[in-house]
Amino acid sequence: MDEKGRVAQGADWRTSGFDFSSFSRNSRIAVGAQAPYFRGPSVAVSGRSRPVKAAASPGSVHTPGMEIDAAVESALVRVEGRVAPCSSEATMNYLSWLGLALAVIGILGLGVSGPGYRLGLWGFPTGISLVKYSAFLSLAAVVVSLLGLALWMAGFGPEGLIPGLIGLVIGGFVAVLMLKWKRNLDSVPYIHDITTDTANPPLFEAILPLRAGAPNPAEYGGPALAKQQEDGYPDLVPGSLGASPEEAFPRALQAAKDMGWEIVAADPKALRIEATDTTAWFGFKDDVVVRLTPSPAGCRIDVRSVSRVGQSDVGTNARRIKAYLARLK
Repeated sequence: MDEKGRVAQGADWRTSGFDFSSFSRNSRIAVGAQAPYFRGPSVAVSGRSRPVKAAASPGSVHTPGMEIDAAVESALVRVEGRVAPCSSEATMNYLSWLGLALAVIGILGLGVSGPGYRLGLWGFPTGISLVKYSAFLSLAAVVVSLLGLALWMAGFGPEGLIPGLIGLVIGGFVAVLMLKWKRNLDSVPYIHDITTDTANPPLFEAILPLRAGAPNPAEYGGPALAKQQEDGYPDLVPGSLGASPEEAFPRALQAAKDMGWEIVAADPKALRIEATDTTAWFGFKDDVVVRLTPSPAGCRIDVRSVSRVGQSDVGTNARRIKAYLARLK
C-alpha cells in the first residue's frame, strides 16, 4: 500500500500484514451496497467505492484481486458507528402495511353492512355480524399500526410511516364509532317496543299486513316490558296540546310528515295516525302509531314506536317519539 492509502491490485489483505489503524484520513470504508444477500458493504479507497460481491465460499466476500474474511466483513458493517439494515426493517414494513390492510377491511365491512341488507344481499344477522367483525378488525388495526409506528420511531426504515399513520386514522375512526355504538347499546334497555302509555298502549290496525312475517310481534309485551321501559326512559311521557283532538289532528299529521315518516293511515274520525319510519343506514322499518284523546288540558297525544327486527333498538324508538312530541310543541 502506498502513502496515500491505495491498495495495489492483487494484494491479499490477510497476508500483506495490512493494519486498519494505518489508514489515513483520506481512506475510508463505505457502507452502501449491492450484494444480493447482504445490504450494502462496499470498499472505498481514496474516496472511490467498489461494491462487494457475494463470495463463492461461505463466510467471505471479495472484489477482483481482494478477499475479505468474516471479521473484516463485520467491521465493514459497523464502520462509522452505523449498522446495516436487517430483517427488522421488513418486519416494521409488514406491521405498518398489515395495520393499514386491517383498517381498510374494517371500514369496508362497516360500509357494506347496511347497504347490503337494504339491497337484500344478506339478512339481519349477517349485517349485524359485519358490524361486529368490523369493530374487532379496526381495534386490531389500531394496535398493529401503533406497533409499526413504534418500530419506525426506533429507526427501522422510513417506509412504514405513511401506511402506519393512515391505518391508525382509519382504524381509530371506525373503532371510536363502534365503541360509541356499544356504549349506547349498553346504556338503554334491551327492548324494541316503546310507548308513552304502557298501561293502554296504542294498537296497530292498518299497518298489521305490512308487519306480516316480521320477527318482532305487533302485540305489546305487557307489564315486564313496561317495567323495563320505565326504568330506562323515566322521562318519556305523553304529549299535550291546548286544543281539542279534532283541532290538533291536522297538526299531528303534519308533524308526522315533517318527520319523514311514510303515512300508512290517517283517520281524523278515529283520531289515529299509522306510519312507518326507515332508519338511515340499515333501512330498518319501524312502525309508529299516534293516538289523540281528550284531556282536561285539551288533547293528550300518545305515541308508540315498534321495530320490526332486532331485540334492541339502541334507543332509536324512544328518540323518535321524543323528537315527534317536541315538534308538536
